[in-house]
Amino acid sequence: MDCCNRKNCIASCEIIGLTVSTIIGIIVGYLFAVGLIPITINLITIALFMSVIGLAILIVSLLSANRPGACNAFHECVCRTSKLLLTGSIGTLLATTISAILGVTVVSLVVSVFVGLSAFFFVLMIIAIICLINCIIKELCERDLD
Repeated sequence: MDCCNRKNCIASCEIIGLTVSTIIGIIVGYLFAVGLIPITINLITIALFMSVIGLAILIVSLLSANRPGACNAFHECVCRTSKLLLTGSIGTLLATTISAILGVTVVSLVVSVFVGLSAFFFVLMIIAIICLINCIIKELCERDLD
């Protein structure tokens, strides 16, 4: 399946990632707004660090997929998940930075929205990394069977 060349190709991983991250983002934002989840600067630092790792994974995988003689299956996996991983990583980086600037100790609607957005993008990024690894393993196992 040549997903890169098709305009309307939506992988099941993208649908699952967007659905799960939306639900978790709404839940985390609501629970933070009512005071049940104390978000600390340590959690924001971990999310920022993970977003940088997600960007590094994306850059390394894109460079590896585009080298001469690269496996077509690996290129296909990177092609399918790169948009999801880029969106999750950049979104996590921006939303958590804004949350840290606004201060997570003050509970307000704006901070709750950004905490929910941070959770949304963080979960989206984690699901994108899982999808990339799953796709690579699946393609390698199918190639070994041929």
